[in-house]
Amino acid sequence: MKNIISIRKITVGLITFSILSWAIFKNDNLARLMIIPFLVCSICYTLEGIFELLSKDKLANIFKKIFKISFFTFYFGFLAYTVYYSLVNKTYGLLVVVFIFVIFIVPYFKR
Repeated sequence: MKNIISIRKITVGLITFSILSWAIFKNDNLARLMIIPFLVCSICYTLEGIFELLSKDKLANIFKKIFKISFFTFYFGFLAYTVYYSLVNKTYGLLVVVFIFVIFIVPYFKR
């Protein structure tokens, strides 16, 4: 069962990597900047699956942590920019959206 999950991770990671690589070449600088964290996540997800398949748990855990760091960096960067945008433009309704996104991320810190 563990091998099936690892193969699924590799397949999903490679498909995602292919789509994101294509998207990087088709977009301008700002869009590329937004795609890069997800590209890093897809590479780490693929490598995590490969190392799980090879029973290299230490390496798989390293890539799992890199995946989380990349995702949370983008996530909190997006939230920080949204708070900044909301305060500068005095659109305080966006702060409610930020609060909702923060509530959704709390369960991940309990793991």
